[in-house]
Amino acid sequence: MNKKVELTNTPFYLGEYLVQPESLLLQLRDESIQIDSKIMSLLVYFAENQDRVISRDELIEHVWQGNIVSESSINWAISQMRKVLGDSAAQAKYLKTISKKGYQLTATVSIKINITQEVPLILESVETRIITKRNRVVGAFLLLLILVSGVLYFQYFTIDKVEYTFGSAKLLTDLSGQEDDGRFSPDGTQLLFRHKPLNQTHWQLFVQPLVDNRKFAEFSDQGEKTGRLLASRRVLPAQPLLEDSYNYLTAEWAPDGSSIAAARLNTNKCEMVMLRLNARFEVVQQQVFSQCNTKAWSKLVWHPDGQKLYFTDQREQSDTYQVFEYLVADGTISRLTSPEINGLGDSFIDIDPRGQTLLILRDIDGVKTQFISLNLEDNSLNELAAVDSHYYSAYWGAEKNLWMNWGNKNVISYTPKSQTSVPLFSSTLNWNYNTKPYPHFNQAIFTSSSANRRDFFVIEEKNQWLPQVIQSDFNESLPTLNTQDELAFISNRSGIPQIWLGEQQQSQLSDVSDYGEFESLQWSNDSQHLLGIRNGYLASIDIKKESLRMHYSGNLHPNNAYWSLDDKTIFFTAKSKKQWRLFSIAADDKEQKVVELSDIDIYKGQPLSVNEILFTKPDQQGLWLLDQQTGTARLLLPNFPWKNHWQLVGNTVFYVMKYDNKSVFKAFDLDTQKITSLTTIEQQIQPQFTVTKDGNKIIAVAYVVKESALYQIPFNIK
Repeated sequence: MNKKVELTNTPFYLGEYLVQPESLLLQLRDESIQIDSKIMSLLVYFAENQDRVISRDELIEHVWQGNIVSESSINWAISQMRKVLGDSAAQAKYLKTISKKGYQLTATVSIKINITQEVPLILESVETRIITKRNRVVGAFLLLLILVSGVLYFQYFTIDKVEYTFGSAKLLTDLSGQEDDGRFSPDGTQLLFRHKPLNQTHWQLFVQPLVDNRKFAEFSDQGEKTGRLLASRRVLPAQPLLEDSYNYLTAEWAPDGSSIAAARLNTNKCEMVMLRLNARFEVVQQQVFSQCNTKAWSKLVWHPDGQKLYFTDQREQSDTYQVFEYLVADGTISRLTSPEINGLGDSFIDIDPRGQTLLILRDIDGVKTQFISLNLEDNSLNELAAVDSHYYSAYWGAEKNLWMNWGNKNVISYTPKSQTSVPLFSSTLNWNYNTKPYPHFNQAIFTSSSANRRDFFVIEEKNQWLPQVIQSDFNESLPTLNTQDELAFISNRSGIPQIWLGEQQQSQLSDVSDYGEFESLQWSNDSQHLLGIRNGYLASIDIKKESLRMHYSGNLHPNNAYWSLDDKTIFFTAKSKKQWRLFSIAADDKEQKVVELSDIDIYKGQPLSVNEILFTKPDQQGLWLLDQQTGTARLLLPNFPWKNHWQLVGNTVFYVMKYDNKSVFKAFDLDTQKITSLTTIEQQIQPQFTVTKDGNKIIAVAYVVKESALYQIPFNIK
């Protein structure tokens, strides 16, 4: 290659490797490796500029788009690229280090021709086989990326014979707001979906005709009737199925299309209802067949015979979802599963086309998902697969295979019997999820949404608390200020959620290679360390030494972690035996010995003094004070939101009250017991905000309303 060729969207060979940038795949003979998008961008840039030395400054400009990155971030990316290629700095077969100048690619680069026919909106389909026993690579969020067990995976592939072909994606809905959970009617003529209008909080049910059955007379060019009738090509508009005040959680067509089963909320009531339809798909009767937990997000699925309905719910004071069976004929409800685990439990279900097996997604501690099959003849359970991340949905395909979203772009098919996995397609649309196949239609339907943009709000006390919006094109969260009022936060501006520093001049601190959600981020009181929870692991970063210390990686799932006043102890809450408890761990304890501090239910706690802790209780309004010496607790403020974020600054507790589409910031003075309303923001605030040490400035992050739409895509199986 003597001249530069754009390779970002083009498969090419690098030595013996076939590199597929769009699929993030690196193939060598019968094996494939899925690599991080940043590593792929780095590899592609080197390949495009094979004949010259690339400096670090040039890499920052073109690969990191000019963002401020540390030397260790670049070192890590180079080392990871060499690692996936089986290369090293000492014996450079692919990438050579040129002292004081940069790097140069040494392997031959050539273009792979005729990979696949270009299809609008859809990238290349690839045939692969995943080995289910993966090599675990330890991973964590830190400057130098010292890795922690169980977080990061590399996937290895071999060729399989299953082949899927896909056509072009077609837009189905285009309403203002969000659409989700698209469901084709049994005859394929109607689309049922949930819709949430802009600036609204409730989901409504909509039905949209996909076929206009009316015929129109054909006219000749002279305006005379030809005697023939033509089918309409008009797209009919979507209409609300019901005009009511309910918030619809889920809805499913009955197999004969004569009714719809739905779960819905209204004030403090949750109910499951059968909606009977007439021939014009209008609701003519509503019948409530079960009450449900108002805090649950139940899922429904019909048996193909139309006589049984399966659903998930949290019942009998259980914190976990269970699976239930409803018999339409006599209204009998029976429980099918009762998971004894920490986590959401059996939160999602689907049924195979033959009606023999339920697919259950069992959440464990919020960080692991078991894919379980339930035999409907003998109620036996069988684990199909387990993944160390939280999955929201998966569906049975035609041949006992599972369809699931992999990341926010890719859809894969997994066959439990042969333990094989086939990447089906990647979409060039935005964030794509909830992909459901309809094998009898040879169609699949998925949701595509705009990026979750969130804006920073800086609220300062200048005679009055006035919010100032700092707009962002990225997904920002978890802002936290140290004692010098230096800001740290989480942002996806470099692709994967990372830790960033700075309010005005911003620089990336961490360089995580795998996708994972940060759940908490807090500065130490000496402003030298950042404490965070990511994928269930509790760790801190030493800012000066650029090093990480793992504090806890056990069976508990830490929540709401804080430093003690002297930074020698870390407090966190977690569920233990289905009860929320407060725990502590010494910051320098390498053995990770956890101490349970109290037998009182504590959802979130923050130290007020050496022996006193402010806390909230789960599922109960109120702010409490715990005396650790006596073990007693007293109520300080009754009407206090237990689940919302709050922060103690001096002797003032800052907190936020949320009402539909607005958030009200308040301050509670512990000395005078006085509550002051500070300001109101006409948007929903992210769970965590932060306050300067003088209590005169708040930095929060607000959701910017996203839009989503439904798409369908045709497919065939060869």
